[in-house]
Amino acid sequence: MNNTPLISVIIPAYNTRDVIEKTLKSIEEQTYQNYQIIIIDDGSTDDTGIFIDEYQQKNAKIIVYHQNNSGVSVARNNALKYASGEFICFLDSDDTYESSFFEKMLIRQQQTDFDIVYCGFYRVKKNKSIKEYLSFEEGNILNSFIKKSFHISGMLIKRSFLLDKNITFDTDLKICEDIFFTIKAISQCEVAVVKDHLFNYLYREKSVTNSIATIELYLQNIVTWERIEYYLKHNYIKNDKEEIYQRVQSIVVKLKVRLLIEYLKQFNYKKIYYYLNKDLKFTSDMKLVNKKYLPKSDIKKMNIIKSNCLAIWFWGSLYYRYIRRETGK
Repeated sequence: MNNTPLISVIIPAYNTRDVIEKTLKSIEEQTYQNYQIIIIDDGSTDDTGIFIDEYQQKNAKIIVYHQNNSGVSVARNNALKYASGEFICFLDSDDTYESSFFEKMLIRQQQTDFDIVYCGFYRVKKNKSIKEYLSFEEGNILNSFIKKSFHISGMLIKRSFLLDKNITFDTDLKICEDIFFTIKAISQCEVAVVKDHLFNYLYREKSVTNSIATIELYLQNIVTWERIEYYLKHNYIKNDKEEIYQRVQSIVVKLKVRLLIEYLKQFNYKKIYYYLNKDLKFTSDMKLVNKKYLPKSDIKKMNIIKSNCLAIWFWGSLYYRYIRRETGK
């Protein structure tokens, strides 16, 4: 085994001139120095492209590619083609590593010879660092990941594993594409863990100030989790398959129920009728879903939706549009 393998760090960048320098500096300050950085500029319209080109001229470890704006998944897939390291790391252009990230992750990988190693992280929000608590399990960790996911920037992955299993990012997904990628990967191998918090995830508030934006987010989330559900149903073969499927099924049901509650708030009962009549799997899943995986608040919402009763829906409209909004309950 090569004791000093090359690590390829993949960074997609789009209009992050204000933060990417700090990200790159956190890599330069690593205690383990055998790495390359592959930055994919995804058609930035600010000075990001100019900055990384100038930065590349000063650092031989950096490789820069520019592409038309095509999304983060296309950028990461392209970077995987250019990477030459034995190991792959994905880092967002506004996140940062702790200085020992490479060293500790690589040591654990060499101790276990597992295909993937993950670690904990800090969620940086409004200049406050909040430690995210994970179960830090090893081996088959899919169940614990679905319950509480770690971040894609907290992984060290064998490049040969990704190539052998043909694991890439789905370029048509608009949200949670990194979660689907991670699920495809960890469902096919044993995973090791470093029980430290070794990188900082910059949490940026999503501006969801109206019901139209909220509905669109739910619709995008549903597309991703339905694909995850289908993938696991047809590809996952480990002993806990039934539990995994039930857990993912509950996530899909929860997202769809919350979507219909948004329509309920608008008194848009035609939309709800149409959705229930169109998505027969959903109406069936509401009856079959294991409620132990659903929060109590979502069970209440589900019972309102599946009542298929206009009077109950009208009461629900008043409750979720006015009463719950005012009380915060």
